[in-house]
Amino acid sequence: MNSRRQVLQYGAGASLLASLGALPAWSQAFDTVKVLMGFAAGGANDTVARSVASKMGASNYVRSSALVENRTGAGGQIACAALKSAPADGSIILCAPFSCTALYPHTYKTLPYDPLLDFASVSTAASFPLMLSIGPVVPASVRTLPEYLAWVKEDLKTRGAYANPGSGSIAHFVGALLALEANLDMTAIAYRGSAPAVADTVGGQVPAMVTGITELLAHASTGKIRILATSGAQRNAFLPDTPTFAEQGFRRLVAEEVVAFHLPARTPRPIVEAANQSINNALKDSSVVKALAGVGVAAKGSTPEELDQLLRSEHARWAASIKRIGFNAQS
Repeated sequence: MNSRRQVLQYGAGASLLASLGALPAWSQAFDTVKVLMGFAAGGANDTVARSVASKMGASNYVRSSALVENRTGAGGQIACAALKSAPADGSIILCAPFSCTALYPHTYKTLPYDPLLDFASVSTAASFPLMLSIGPVVPASVRTLPEYLAWVKEDLKTRGAYANPGSGSIAHFVGALLALEANLDMTAIAYRGSAPAVADTVGGQVPAMVTGITELLAHASTGKIRILATSGAQRNAFLPDTPTFAEQGFRRLVAEEVVAFHLPARTPRPIVEAANQSINNALKDSSVVKALAGVGVAAKGSTPEELDQLLRSEHARWAASIKRIGFNAQS
């Protein structure tokens, strides 16, 4: 009944958006808009938000500037909840990763928002894969994913642990899916963020880790860690010599973190289109592309419809994957 109701609601919303398509373009740009960001300054998500926001001005959406406000806490949930209660006039926009919108609905028993009902899709902004890396605990002779799994299998109890930046994170589930596909009962060790997970892997306290690319760039050229696989559909442009999981026999293990912009549901279509154009123009700016590349993130815009379709597809895919993993939703 719930799924049928959601389909009917979405169908009605889609019809409404289609009818609004004939409305004139938005011509009452804001002097400034607020960009909600649920994560701390300095990380990949915040870098995306600030880089794009810095070039959103002088558009039909915002004349002067877009100002980022970090509403941290609960893994981004506070910022998402703030968007739900924001006025649907375009003055407040959210920049959030798919962890908050496609993953959390299946990893938390309750959320203070429903991303499919409470948000209007505007545009993707960036994407990045997850990486499997090994540290000095693993012999230097191990250079590939098959060699690493064979090494783990020899002594699963002491070699089968992998670090990740948090229980219920995309990185956690990429590791769990690898373990399922390899038929190995590996142990996920959840840290509070990527930095301590990287530190313990580099320091030899844990053999391996799964985390985002941003945290690995500083170590990739030092030899302290070896990156064995990327979860992207194709090789990553910033680490072109690292093969994908799919290339190494794990064809179903494809996953990326997508960072996207959303407005409150019921925001008029002309405002959504104006915001979309502003964001996509910003993503073409060379300074934005360079800033994102600095943290290993690829600029990637979209139409509102493309984002909506991708979000719903990933929402459904993660529901099935998490059920397969057997992860119990957190309170």
